[in-house]
Amino acid sequence: MAPVLDSGVFTAPHAPAVSLNDICFSSACVQTAASLLQSMDMNIDPCSDFYQYTCGNWIRDAIIPEDLAGFGVIESDSTYHKDKLRTILDGSYFDLLTATKSRSSFRVGTKDGINIDKRNFQVVKNYYTSCVEIESSGNEALSSFFNDMNELIYETTQTSDTQFQLTARAADLVSYPKSTDAIVIEVGGLFTMEILPKENDRTAMTIIVYPPSELSDADKGPLEDEDPEKLFSLTSSLFGFQNATDRDRERVSLLEDTELKMMTDPEIHAMIGDAISVQSRLYQLSKASDDSTFISYSLDEISDALPFVHWASIIESNVPQDRDISDLYLQIYNVEYFQELEYYSSVDDPTRKLHKDAIVNYLILHKIYQDASKLDAEMRRIMPDTPFQTRSNLCVEKVLENLNLVSGRFYSMITSNGESDRIKLGEMAEAIKESLGNRIKKANWLDNSTRSSAIKKLDAMQKSLGYSTSSPDERSPQDIHKYLRGLEADADNFYDNEKAVAQWTLQIYWDTIGRTISPTEWIGVATPQVVNAFNLLSKNSIFVSAAFAQKPNYDRYYPDYLNYGGIGQTLGHEYSHAFDDYGSQYDELGIERNWWSEETKYKYMEKSQCFIDQYSRASITDEKGKKYSIDGSLTLGENIADNEGLAATYDAYLKSKENGKGYNPILPGLQEFSPEALFFINAGRSFCSKPLPGSIKDSIKDEHAPDAVRANKVFQNSKEFAQVFKCPIGSKMNPANTEKCSIW
Repeated sequence: MAPVLDSGVFTAPHAPAVSLNDICFSSACVQTAASLLQSMDMNIDPCSDFYQYTCGNWIRDAIIPEDLAGFGVIESDSTYHKDKLRTILDGSYFDLLTATKSRSSFRVGTKDGINIDKRNFQVVKNYYTSCVEIESSGNEALSSFFNDMNELIYETTQTSDTQFQLTARAADLVSYPKSTDAIVIEVGGLFTMEILPKENDRTAMTIIVYPPSELSDADKGPLEDEDPEKLFSLTSSLFGFQNATDRDRERVSLLEDTELKMMTDPEIHAMIGDAISVQSRLYQLSKASDDSTFISYSLDEISDALPFVHWASIIESNVPQDRDISDLYLQIYNVEYFQELEYYSSVDDPTRKLHKDAIVNYLILHKIYQDASKLDAEMRRIMPDTPFQTRSNLCVEKVLENLNLVSGRFYSMITSNGESDRIKLGEMAEAIKESLGNRIKKANWLDNSTRSSAIKKLDAMQKSLGYSTSSPDERSPQDIHKYLRGLEADADNFYDNEKAVAQWTLQIYWDTIGRTISPTEWIGVATPQVVNAFNLLSKNSIFVSAAFAQKPNYDRYYPDYLNYGGIGQTLGHEYSHAFDDYGSQYDELGIERNWWSEETKYKYMEKSQCFIDQYSRASITDEKGKKYSIDGSLTLGENIADNEGLAATYDAYLKSKENGKGYNPILPGLQEFSPEALFFINAGRSFCSKPLPGSIKDSIKDEHAPDAVRANKVFQNSKEFAQVFKCPIGSKMNPANTEKCSIW
């Protein structure tokens, strides 16, 4: 054990005596020193439990927000950055200009540029305002909704007497972009389309189609899982005969204007029954086949094979007219699902669970269910959309989901130092990448061919740090204006804004077809104002958001050991994902193929098994004292990235320090710690988290091990950590070398 002071507090790894000139008194250093001291529990021996040593007081003091299952440093950062975005949206464009006078990367130099930037800002602000002040929509939202519903009914019932058909216009009315780190289009609960890079050419996009994603991870469909009385109330509040209030009378008048028919209670119950039966059957069909392979169809072939969907007109009406789509193929997964749907689309027997009229009713109820909370107060009373959030919080989330890259410009304007930060982060990233490359080159278990392929992949890896600089370039008001494609938003009509933004997003998505895609494009990938970093294997690129490149992960005035131990560790983690159990299956072009020799692959699997066994021996205890074991196979990819990322980053930090180019003043109040120790302490602090009681059972199902396990295991495997903290061999944080795991 480490020596003990009379106070019972363990001593820190001794740093050389320092003078006042060696201490960093910048506001960034003072604030971070205070934050670290508040987080750490100095009564814990760092060689016994480094997680509790770095995070003990943070865990004790953290208060979990009621809308989260747990709370950690990442969630704390996310809350801060969402509040920052809310401040921007609540303010004016003039406030933005005032706040960014010193930030040259985002400065607008001309009057025309300012006017364009202001118009761009107003689109985002109006969208946000219409969401916050949703009650101001009045009857306009209902009127627009009824017009859409009237058109949907016409498109799905009048185009064919013998078969349900999904026309291009009907598809437009029920399609919406799914909020995800991918380009995903949900089509009315019937199927999902995803636009993603081709297998053999990652610069071009293709389309895959599969059963609705809302059914994939659920025990049943969302309508089937909903309270039938709620579904009845929603439908009746739109189409029922009640006439008791002013709202009812106005609604009836709007229905008459659109020539929509009112419905009796039995008709409503019958429609709901149809819709639930359809979704239940779709759920069964989606699970009936375990076949994960796909069949590729040209537009002509799929139009012949599955004519209930107007595939060609959907594609041709959405993909820009100047694009050559003659060689476009749709990859259909679970073909049996679509073949069954094709068959039932022509069934005209109302006694069957699935028939053509029931499919129409399903689309109608699905749209009601999707749009209810965007309409009026009565619909939100029946189906609240903010059970744990304030309206303002919900609307910030909406902006993040739907106008992410546009609002990202304005967020970056007041939070990022622009190109100077991007350059500094880029230099750090390259140093860590070089360090990882050196580790691979020194790995004596690799044969020359595999080593060469690994280095080739690493050298080809690209990075996009902070914010998008192409398609669109968030530094340019003109480029954002071009990206908006004429999108406008009305501060008084949230439903119409949601429609307009959804259609605009779908245009952005469809625009990726038939053009060359850059590996560092952010569309469908990331957003600057969300705390996030990841490796996109299909593009062989890493992305780090501007929100992630903020305190406590990074600050331009931090000593190097804080930046390397903070965001540097994340950069190392993301680079290392390229060589985890999954990433190692992709080559330098992002193509999935085996580039390992058989013998070397076997050795890699042996080294991976060390991690699997090591983490599987770990467990976490809930508030009732029940232990849950970690699944080392499930968490393998993240564990490899954690361990190899930290090792590469520490090597890079030491090299920067040895070169004499670094900036390593000591933090005030932490003079007893060496820069190396503070590197590890800041790295450990990034894992601090506090789970909600009762949530631990679910946390072990995640691909990330629980943070307490992640933190301690990664430092247990680090020989350098043990040297810095002088942990005796055999102590918990310094097991024998035979028990440590590594890849390189």
